[in-house]
Amino acid sequence: MQGEAKELYDAIRLELIRLHANWRIFRQLFASSDERFLILNNTAPGFFTLIKDVLVDNAVISLSRLTDPKRFDSLIRLVALMENQVHHALHEELEQALSAIQSQCQDIREHRDRRVAHRERTGESPSFEDGPVMLPPISRQKIEGAMAAMAELMNKMLGSFTGDYQIYEPAVTGDSEALVFYLEKGLEASGHGNRIAR
Repeated sequence: MQGEAKELYDAIRLELIRLHANWRIFRQLFASSDERFLILNNTAPGFFTLIKDVLVDNAVISLSRLTDPKRFDSLIRLVALMENQVHHALHEELEQALSAIQSQCQDIREHRDRRVAHRERTGESPSFEDGPVMLPPISRQKIEGAMAAMAELMNKMLGSFTGDYQIYEPAVTGDSEALVFYLEKGLEASGHGNRIAR
């Protein structure tokens, strides 16, 4: 891998590592257990709701940016740049994988375009009678599926040049596991820990 393709690959690799690190915190806080939910809800429910929304929106923006059109620094541009650097059969595999990723991210991109990063303007004053704009649901599984497919695509490229494999979920010390540990200890010390069912 060389030239612009190598530079773009490295930039996307770092963005995917950051996304996986942020999503690891999301999973630790909000997708690990009912007990954890009670700890967060009994300490600072408003704060943790905000953190949850920020982490989901961060994933929406990152996944959408990575699937932006070719004129942007995105996976689409990277796969296009790889055309002259890999065998034709591999490039076709990359394009098929990219097409699947784009399909996986369609609902996520709609959230980015209509809720997170942009607000649609119709030229008319908003009417409460029209009701809210309905967006397709996005789930944790949908986000994680898109992240895994992107990591697999990147590893397919990396493997074709070096035979290496990149692990995208970094080990982070002092993450949300430590935070929850001290929240639980604080609840126990304040006498509110008995409200947490074990």
